[in-house]
Amino acid sequence: MAEFSPAFSTAFAASRLIGWWETADAAAAWPDAGGPDDADLARLLAVAYQQCRPKARVLDADEITWRKLTTADEALGVPERLKQAQLQQTIASWTFERTGGGDVIGPDGASVRVYPMGWQVLDLLFPDEAVALIG
Repeated sequence: MAEFSPAFSTAFAASRLIGWWETADAAAAWPDAGGPDDADLARLLAVAYQQCRPKARVLDADEITWRKLTTADEALGVPERLKQAQLQQTIASWTFERTGGGDVIGPDGASVRVYPMGWQVLDLLFPDEAVALIG
């Protein structure tokens, strides 16, 4: 029987929205064929969303001031940079789980691995400065 990549197989599985991503779309956007299975992808997307959501900012109506993302904003659709941040954090967590990173706190036998949010993800969630749009 023919073997298909996880991204190809996932595209035909029941997709569900987790945060700002449909699971099938996230699997298709995964940068390599060695990505997580469906259950791990769903778990990682949920964790990344929980990490990204509180830090997410959008431009206010004046297009100069940043404000926290609201549920109403999400209903209208989030900027692509926020979706990218969730995916990048998902990939970072998956990479840390597979390879480690020395980011463990706690005594031996009771240690917990922490997954820091990289500056690239933080910059997507809350850019340093707004660029006003003219016109």
